[in-house]
Amino acid sequence: MSAPTLAPVLRTLGQAPGGSGDPPTKPTLALTDNADGTGFVATRSNFDADATHTVYVGQAGGVWVSYGDGWIANQIEVLVANGKWFAYINSTNSDGNAYSDMQQVTVTGGGSAASDNIRTAVKTMKGTAVYWAPLAPDGFGKPTYASPVEISCRWDDVQEEFIAPSGDREMSRAKVIVDRDLKLKGMLFEGELADLSDSDTPRNNEGAWEIRLTKKNPNFRGNKFIRQAVL
Repeated sequence: MSAPTLAPVLRTLGQAPGGSGDPPTKPTLALTDNADGTGFVATRSNFDADATHTVYVGQAGGVWVSYGDGWIANQIEVLVANGKWFAYINSTNSDGNAYSDMQQVTVTGGGSAASDNIRTAVKTMKGTAVYWAPLAPDGFGKPTYASPVEISCRWDDVQEEFIAPSGDREMSRAKVIVDRDLKLKGMLFEGELADLSDSDTPRNNEGAWEIRLTKKNPNFRGNKFIRQAVL
């Protein structure tokens, strides 16, 4: 499948150091549109059970995100907006990597199913986080932040590989569903304002982390969203 704009992302993956054994078998990936505006299902087959299998999902010229811990009966539910999406599997063991062929799917549909999906996500936001929006650096180039505010969230501590906006592979500390648009390089802390030891300097609070990726998936009408921050 020809997709020249995806090449910069794929070139960042590299090859794992070789060992004395064999790299994984090349896996097979199939994508199925849910046809209701909620995304698609990724199905794996022809894979080695003792390898790690990570699905990378993205759009041409956009940010790629990894899904590595959600396999259920060899499937992963991928929540994305309508449009054309690409995906592939990276299978890894101590002796190397194997990549599936790139697959594509066009997500379509909308209506009540997509809206129900967003309502379900909103209902899970029963936690509280503190958010510092990023401001312009000071005269010495150090980051500065707006005053902290409390926001509703669902905070999941997840160590999972993702592709940052720079194209680099990074490992997350947490994924947080939030109730508003957040900015890259802002800071998030799980808890309330009363829990802070230093409200002026976010990095002085243990457990406060920088936002390294944001995602915003709309419903079919584009008037409601699921917002997520990756730390």
